[in-house]
Amino acid sequence: MKAFPRRVHPYLLKEYRNRWYLIGKSELKNKIITFGLDRISEIITIEQTFTIDNNFSPDNFFKHSIGITVYDQLPQKIVIETHSVLAKYLESQPLHHSQVFEKLTPKGNHVFSYFLLSTYELKMQLLGFGKDVKVIEPKELKDEIIENTKEIIKQYQ
Repeated sequence: MKAFPRRVHPYLLKEYRNRWYLIGKSELKNKIITFGLDRISEIITIEQTFTIDNNFSPDNFFKHSIGITVYDQLPQKIVIETHSVLAKYLESQPLHHSQVFEKLTPKGNHVFSYFLLSTYELKMQLLGFGKDVKVIEPKELKDEIIENTKEIIKQYQ
């Protein structure tokens, strides 16, 4: 893989799933970007100083995200229905701090809602729950999970 030089103003080191990331402002894109530390091949410090954006808050930056991905879009209400075993797990270890128990269905399933960005990490988490979870809304996320599931099935045929 070819290396590309980047000028980054470092703001934060963050660990997610046993991997470390640098969160910093890219001069090229003029926005905050996440860089995997294992993909950084060489660090060159320069004498030029930079001013940290005092409006940057790690808590606010990742507030509506699972993992390390943050998009330039608004978070949305995400609703899932789970079997009772997964519901017990989610009640003891919430998927995200925005988790709200909405209701118990007549079949005994639990409905939870979240206020999140629809990130790669969220989709992988939902797919990882397999048959124990069903995305109810938004429709776009539900359709994407369905397409991913179809692709998984194709791999086993």
